[in-house]
Amino acid sequence: MCAAPGGKSIFAWKTLNPELVLCKEVIGKPMGMLISNLKRCQIQPSLATNVDSKILAEKMSQTANLVIVDAACTGQSLLAKGDKAPGGFHHVTINSNANRQKRILANSAKIVVPQGYLAYMTCTY
Repeated sequence: MCAAPGGKSIFAWKTLNPELVLCKEVIGKPMGMLISNLKRCQIQPSLATNVDSKILAEKMSQTANLVIVDAACTGQSLLAKGDKAPGGFHHVTINSNANRQKRILANSAKIVVPQGYLAYMTCTY
């Protein structure tokens, strides 16, 4: 979930040797980077999709041994690069991002098989 640009998916494939790597990214530009990186690193078999996590949860309930959620974040890491992100600290933005992450995480949990693993991470709160 939120797989672009693909580093964690590539690492999982290289270390775990799964039957399939399914990568989900809903944002267009990062999706292109994800597909490019999967091809460049010859990750096979792999599939990249932009299907919403709710739909994946409905269609793929309890099918994955591991789901990695690299949840979309608030963008404060841009401050370290010198970019401006003043809206990222507003309570409305924080709540919106938190709710989006909760939704993605809840849907992802439905995809994991019993005794499977759900890895959750984000770059900022």
